[in-house]
Amino acid sequence: NPLPKIQVTQLLKEVFATSVASSPKHDPLRYQLDRFDGVFYSVSPKGQIEAFDGKKKLWEQRPSKDITAGITVDQGVAVVGSRQGKLFALDAKTGQSLWQQQLSGSVLTPSLIHQNRVISISNDGTVYANDIATGQLIWTFDVPNPALSVRGYAAPVLLDDRTVAIATANAYVYAVDVITGIPSWQRRVAVSEGRGDIQRLIDVDGAPVVMDHYMVTVSYQGQVTVVDLNSQQVVWSEKASSLNSPAVDTANVYVANSDGRLVAYDLQNGQKLWENDQLLHRGLSNPVIINNLLVVGDYDGVLHLINPSNGEITGRAKTRGDVRTLRVEDNLLYVSTTKVMKPVIALIGRPNVGKSTLFNQITKSRDALVADFAGLTRDRKYGDATFQNKSFIVVDTGGIGESEQGIDSYMAEQSKTAIHEADIILFVVDARAGLLASDEQIARELRTLGKKVFLVANKVDGTHAEAAVTEFFKLGFGEPIHV
Repeated sequence: NPLPKIQVTQLLKEVFATSVASSPKHDPLRYQLDRFDGVFYSVSPKGQIEAFDGKKKLWEQRPSKDITAGITVDQGVAVVGSRQGKLFALDAKTGQSLWQQQLSGSVLTPSLIHQNRVISISNDGTVYANDIATGQLIWTFDVPNPALSVRGYAAPVLLDDRTVAIATANAYVYAVDVITGIPSWQRRVAVSEGRGDIQRLIDVDGAPVVMDHYMVTVSYQGQVTVVDLNSQQVVWSEKASSLNSPAVDTANVYVANSDGRLVAYDLQNGQKLWENDQLLHRGLSNPVIINNLLVVGDYDGVLHLINPSNGEITGRAKTRGDVRTLRVEDNLLYVSTTKVMKPVIALIGRPNVGKSTLFNQITKSRDALVADFAGLTRDRKYGDATFQNKSFIVVDTGGIGESEQGIDSYMAEQSKTAIHEADIILFVVDARAGLLASDEQIARELRTLGKKVFLVANKVDGTHAEAAVTEFFKLGFGEPIHV
């Protein structure tokens, strides 16, 4: 949605900003910041870890070229994980390497440091506890891992001084003893309502939030659920969908849904208090509470300040990149953003119009899946490309179909996110199939965005080119590019 007009009554004041390590590749994983003893730490996909005291850089290290998990710092140790499943521990003061350990799968989420243990989760569902001083393995715990899940894992969270919560891709939460690795209880926190494999995805990718004796979770295509930690029973559950953690205060729960709807619930009984749909399809970050304000960021780098009592947007602030994660420490709001220096080109259109084939041609790769049936590409796929010595990023999408349910809905959501990320849009149509109503619907939506759109008529070969593309002029994007 375009930004709504608001009457600004709340402001944020920037305390400091600094650029940290970046990557030429665009990756949707959330590379979090962390803070320890007044120093904040960042990590890039290229593996560069940096420590800052304000704007002053204290040290930098690069233990791996392929870091995939955000940094965790506690007890004087900084920990990151890699795509190859390696866990790296560094001295938080100097950046010197302390130890490294090989896990059984990629590490896609920050670890937890507690009770002299580093608790990590590999992408195959194995939970590890390593000694913080030596890296020696203390215990492992295996959780069920479905064959199909959203990429990522919820970070482990403390329920109390002795118990860690492990949320899984099949919407269970396990309470595990930090010392022994023995689970004390488990609870299902979401139920799938879909029929197909994609519709049944109910991953809990946002870390659970603990408030008093309540644990709050939200799943993708599932529910927001509150569990009483004293009885380990579900207090209430309401339909919701998010890959981020909710925000929770002593009275309410706030969820930024995947489609951009913000919803507030009563913490104790689940009553819906308000809903705001002014930020639809803006790729919202996790919401946080600071100074009695609800704050959420978006892909356009805007921080939205919201009155938590009624959902009204009361202010906004512009950051220097796409907002990925928000974190509140000592009454300061830490905003982690990414800014892709290369231009981004998104391939948009109906399913099975040849976007993935075009992606492979442009990027000179075979990274995108190609077959002669609709819906093969479900998620966004990123690739690097060069033309006339100019580099850019290409995004392949599954397509925007006519159905608003199931896999079509999931692919459409991915396409809309790619549209917001893009500097240029290649609107791909099928010359053989001709102009369809769904092409006209997509064209109407693209014309409202104010972005540069080029019309690409694919599959022109084997047809009379001029006759095949003539009807596409009515879409209003000028002469189609023949492919």
